[in-house]
Amino acid sequence: MNTTASFLSPRRPLSPTGRLYVVALYLAVGLSLGGCVAAGVLASGVAKEKVKARYRLPDQKTLVLVDDPKKLLGDPSAPAAAANRVAFDLIEKETLLAERFVAQEKLTAMIADLGPAYARMPIDQVGKKLDAATVIYVYIDSVQMQSEPGIYRPTAQARVKVIDTATGKRLFPAPGSTPTNTSGNTPASPPPPTPPADLPESAKINQQALLDPMLTEKGWPINATVSPQTQRPGVQGQVTTLTRNLADRIGVEVARLFMDYYKDKANQ
Repeated sequence: MNTTASFLSPRRPLSPTGRLYVVALYLAVGLSLGGCVAAGVLASGVAKEKVKARYRLPDQKTLVLVDDPKKLLGDPSAPAAAANRVAFDLIEKETLLAERFVAQEKLTAMIADLGPAYARMPIDQVGKKLDAATVIYVYIDSVQMQSEPGIYRPTAQARVKVIDTATGKRLFPAPGSTPTNTSGNTPASPPPPTPPADLPESAKINQQALLDPMLTEKGWPINATVSPQTQRPGVQGQVTTLTRNLADRIGVEVARLFMDYYKDKANQ
């Protein structure tokens, strides 16, 4: 299947607004990738094994909220890039129509308008304010760019939840379920402790999960990795490019929770 053609010309009809959003999203994702990664987006691989979606998203207005409160990605544009990739893949796979997604520009504008108050908003309220019925919430747990001298090995771990804005309840993972990581292993870390009621605002660092009604379960873990590169001293932009590639990969792994896909040698 030609990925470019199927993305820009989906089998389900788009409204004029939807077409504009799809084109803008395609450009945003395409321009944020390095050559090899962009080629991977546009090329089709040989299917090996079909992997079923872990959860089917409701067909309603959806906000993808990638939260990096500790600035672990090191690039303020990286969360939006990851969120755009989530939408890109879900539209391309016809999981949701383009019109169902809240544009990241609206979220960015809202955060700027609210200022410090945004850090204290529950996830469902963020979605409601942007007229979203569902929020795909992605919390960046950890990021590592370099594991040994001279070699970049970008990796990231994140936790994913789907929140219903009408009730504030979590739709995914199901309450009481034990999430597993992308390799099928159960995480060894225990549930996080309930934070004390007098936790100062400065310590929250925009951790919206603190306001989540299901506090004891952090969400479904995903792992994202980018192919290693040799460090090239004096080459400007290498880290920036790798960070953008990592943000893109985070988006790929998040989207795969909500769609069927095929494993191949390039995307184990």
